[in-house]
Amino acid sequence: MGSIWAVARVTIREALRQKMAVALLVLLAVLLPALGFMVEGDATLPGQAQMFLDWSLRSSRLVLAFMTIFVSCATIAWELKYRQAYVTLTKPLARWQFLTGKWVGIAILNLMLLGCVGLVIEGFAWNFRGRPPLQFNGWSAWPSWNDSAVELKGLTEQQRMDEQRDRDILLKEVLVARRSLTPIKPIDQMEDEVSRMIEQRKSEGRMPTDKTELAFRQELYLQLQQQYRSVDPLSAKTFKFSGLHDARRQGYVQIRYRIEPGRSTPNEMMSYAWQVGVERKTEPLQYDRINEPVRTLHTLRVPATAISEDGELHVAFINVNPRNPRGTFAASAIFSGEKGLEVLYPVDAFEANLVRALLMVWVQLLFLSALGLFAASFLTFPTAALMCLLIFFAGSGVSYLLESISWTMKDDAAVVSQSITKMMRPALYAFLGAIPDFARYTPAEAMVDGRVVSWSWNGSPSLSRSMVYIGLVRTSLVLLIGCLILRRREVAQVVV
Repeated sequence: MGSIWAVARVTIREALRQKMAVALLVLLAVLLPALGFMVEGDATLPGQAQMFLDWSLRSSRLVLAFMTIFVSCATIAWELKYRQAYVTLTKPLARWQFLTGKWVGIAILNLMLLGCVGLVIEGFAWNFRGRPPLQFNGWSAWPSWNDSAVELKGLTEQQRMDEQRDRDILLKEVLVARRSLTPIKPIDQMEDEVSRMIEQRKSEGRMPTDKTELAFRQELYLQLQQQYRSVDPLSAKTFKFSGLHDARRQGYVQIRYRIEPGRSTPNEMMSYAWQVGVERKTEPLQYDRINEPVRTLHTLRVPATAISEDGELHVAFINVNPRNPRGTFAASAIFSGEKGLEVLYPVDAFEANLVRALLMVWVQLLFLSALGLFAASFLTFPTAALMCLLIFFAGSGVSYLLESISWTMKDDAAVVSQSITKMMRPALYAFLGAIPDFARYTPAEAMVDGRVVSWSWNGSPSLSRSMVYIGLVRTSLVLLIGCLILRRREVAQVVV
């Protein structure tokens, strides 16, 4: 262990002397404060904070990824090229300890840099809040920001109201960690309905001949899902949520929705109503919405008293104009996609969520450092760096690449492209399956949306899943292969 730590210390000092690493660190040190002062977003306080979080997390991840690749490739390749590693490897030091020490040193360096990034982000978040003082809730409690002590700076009553509204949105929708729940789907009823429809078509001899029964079953199931999330004009539909026991203690929940109208609406507006509560368990609450824009995310904040004691919440969408039922426009309301209709409630503080987000970035950098050391164990620096950059950018767009391959296979017009893709398809799928899906474990989108970066295995994004799939499995495998290659490589061979 002492040998590994000695190599790690030397690696950190070497990295801080490399011109490429220093240039990237200077860029990051200038870029983060510049983003905090220059971003405007949609000219509102929440929009400014969201844009800063998005750009700061993404740019920090990109700059540190480049630095990690260059440092990890250079520290092995250059030491072997210029014979600097001969002194170290001729000592009683195992080559796996040499490579592991390099990896530990880069990991510690990245952890320190991410800590600095977190302090900068937290500093600007404190500034967006209005620079509140710290408060202590007892000796055993962690200190927190006393947001209620921030004074409003508006000159007029309207300005103070607007400022209070923006700060309220900032604190409860951006600088927070919220958990999301989607409506419970009646899966059993849908499957029974699909089976009934297929049996009816079989008895009538109307089964499609151009697709299998399984493909046709999936198509019918998707149609029923679309119908479940659609509300016809002059009608209502109730969506049920469960598992909201923790939300009862928070005082409120947020219903966020995005309506896709079934047909074009006048001025892209619709009028409707929401009814929230559980029948016979809670008092119903109704919220009328007049001339609300469609295809836009809306947030409806409701008190936690609408949740029943068993953690259920029923949300009814009434596709009727509350002020003029006869004037209801004949357009269906469709809640499509994962964010079409959801319930959000706070579960943690922004600071804890930021720590988990930076740890998720650190896990990706652990893999990139192991990949760089592996590549440099048998390649020159330019080739190793190019290979690592290719894998990094491919891993950042795995989902997009897989979708592109699928669409190319369906395109009958592109005969040449389709033939080439068929031949290369196994190799492409093997390559994309072996590299990590970085986009799936990027925390920037969750932080901007005020969502929790969860420890839960089923969360999205899941820190524990990224630690296992990227940090443990792939990183350990790449580092092990690198150690085996370096062990078999002849270094400073004596020629008589």
